Amino acid sequence: MKLELWEGKVKDGNLSMFEHLGEALDKSQNTGKQDVMQLVQSHLASLRMELQSYFPELSELESKLIRNPFIVNMHLLPDNMQEEFLELVNDSVAKDAFETLSLNKFWAKMSEIHPVVSKVVLNSLLMFPSTYLCEQGFSTLLNMKTKHRSRLNVEHDLRLYLSITAPRIEKLVCNRQAQPSHRSSVMVDKGNIVSFLHV
Repeated sequence: MKLELWEGKVKDGNLSMFEHLGEALDKSQNTGKQDVMQLVQSHLASLRMELQSYFPELSELESKLIRNPFIVNMHLLPDNMQEEFLELVNDSVAKDAFETLSLNKFWAKMSEIHPVVSKVVLNSLLMFPSTYLCEQGFSTLLNMKTKHRSRLNVEHDLRLYLSITAPRIEKLVCNRQAQPSHRSSVMVDKGNIVSFLHV
């Protein structure tokens, strides 16, 4: 919606939301201002289309189904979902779980019992965490690859950085055998070290 708003404002010649661009164009004394405005407008339109392809608008029915399945009209659902949806709505365990669990946990739990209905919901819910994890991976890679550390194969390092499992160092150390020491004795002859004897 913001992109639509900005696109309309740029069409009217208003660049108030792009403070630095407006200042730069004012200093340039309108040289090529119309070309820049058209470029910004086309960029905003393509950005809006790109976002819509990644994050399509949820229908009102999908939105209600995700937020509270117990208020959805069964007749609005596709035929292949209606029977399973009735089982879900009349399941007292599901009602109790809905009141106590978060939406993600509730639908993950329902995916085992009511897979058809849950699949529709989980496809919408999983879109955002997967995008977040992808962005986190790119940021981590950017932080890892420096001028001094530019190895091409970062798979293992990246896995270590992104893992939410904390390493159990004590257990890893206990499983490794320490380097055996070589006990040695020294023969001393009138204050001088003569030789080492390995025991």
